[in-house]
Amino acid sequence: MSKGEFAILERSIGTLISTNGFLSTSRDLTVSLAFAGQGMEETDDRYAVLFIIHVDPSLKSFDFADVYDTSEMPSENEVLISHDASFKIDSVQKNSDLNIWQVGLTATDEGSDHVQEYKLLFQELMKDQSAAVLLGAFFWRDMEYIEHAKKYFETLLQSLPSNHSDVPFIYNYIAASHYEKGELDLALENYQRAYAIRQEQLPLKHADFIASLHNIGNIYCEKEDFDKANKNYSHALTIDQDSHYIDSLSRAGIYEALGNLFHKKRDLNSALDWLNRAYHMYMRLLPAPHPHIARCLGNIGLVHETKRDIDLALKCFFEEFEMEEQCLPPDHPNLGLHLDWIIT
Repeated sequence: MSKGEFAILERSIGTLISTNGFLSTSRDLTVSLAFAGQGMEETDDRYAVLFIIHVDPSLKSFDFADVYDTSEMPSENEVLISHDASFKIDSVQKNSDLNIWQVGLTATDEGSDHVQEYKLLFQELMKDQSAAVLLGAFFWRDMEYIEHAKKYFETLLQSLPSNHSDVPFIYNYIAASHYEKGELDLALENYQRAYAIRQEQLPLKHADFIASLHNIGNIYCEKEDFDKANKNYSHALTIDQDSHYIDSLSRAGIYEALGNLFHKKRDLNSALDWLNRAYHMYMRLLPAPHPHIARCLGNIGLVHETKRDIDLALKCFFEEFEMEEQCLPPDHPNLGLHLDWIIT
């Protein structure tokens, strides 16, 4: 674990954290120590950390299971903890005997209402995707497994007829994998394939077009082809306004994208206008704290920084960081990155 991530844990004793995916652990201390990096040389920026988790089986909203009997490595005594689990940070201390840092966690159902809100939002966003696509999506959301997810989707694509309803979603995930690797032309090509198939399969102005146009706009924005980016965002916004008579997450996302576009074009007043619209819509739609709200605050802060309004920028960065501390896992890379924004 990085020094910055570890410092966040130390400051967070007594607070709640939630996992960002399924958590695999073990009842066997020897196995856990090996995975935690016991014996590794401690450096100025990396620590070996062992998490010790205490679980009361009577908790109603904490799901976990022994999976050693179905695992390919039964000797690891693996326990799988649900992706929506919450923990209280009890302690952070150095175990000199084991030569490792220990973080004590207690499973809790505190904050389960917020977790349930996130689950319902996630289910709404994923409602049109099949189990096969969702399986790949879970892998894709973990940065370490993006390449594995991409290969999974490419294999899945070969097994389906070209007119299958999953195909546009698969092209989207393949495109997103290329985007994460900086392969913008390949990302654009796959996003455009998804959009073309949706045009053949779906009625005019279907809501799925919004996501496709938004994705294509993001690539053009990254390539600094701002006119094409704006054209795609504007088209997506028109469809969204025809599809939703009230606020929508998709519309808030387009507002945020337009704000980032105008920031890149150095039209800073327009950027702030769009980003503030996005922020207020997110606040109306999402449970706070939420990563989308935090991200939007950070983007507003970046515009203020460009305007040299340093006090306003720092205010946004502090609010972003405080919110992310509450809604992101302690090892999430954004925490270290956004702490640097404040320090520097």
